[in-house]
Amino acid sequence: MDGFEMSDRLCTSSLVLAACALMIAYGIENLWGWVLLLAGLGIVGGIGSRRMRTSFSVWWLLLFVTAAAYGMIIGLPVLPLVVAVLASLGYWDLDAFDQRLSKVDPSDARRSLEKSHIRRLILALSLGLAVSLVVASIRIDLDLIWAILLGLVIVISLRLGIAALQHQNKPLL
Repeated sequence: MDGFEMSDRLCTSSLVLAACALMIAYGIENLWGWVLLLAGLGIVGGIGSRRMRTSFSVWWLLLFVTAAAYGMIIGLPVLPLVVAVLASLGYWDLDAFDQRLSKVDPSDARRSLEKSHIRRLILALSLGLAVSLVVASIRIDLDLIWAILLGLVIVISLRLGIAALQHQNKPLL
């Protein structure tokens, strides 16, 4: 299996995992209408062509994250919702990476770049899962101002981290 096939399969698998995790969360509470809707979205996305995925990857991400957020609001189990959000992010990231990678000539450097990206993505998603589960198990009451400040620190930290990664990868793409 060459690298391009690997990221393509992981991309599709991420979308299907997100749909299944949401179906489990909604199914636990017997919300069968939602389960059928999510199953349909998962099937359409899972069997969709690469061209369709590329056109709609942001929309799939928004749909699944919105379904997970709604699930949190109505009190669905946290674990499948977190898995769904992380799998949706993985899908979106791999799809965007596939778009950029398709512009690069096939070579060993391309395969190496793809494998490196997939390793970093798996590490980031695993860390996201671990942090999310720890945070979900801890209950801290914050005043609004502290919550806003914490949110700003997180946003600034993420922006700096993304900028550092973009700077690191700039010569390769």
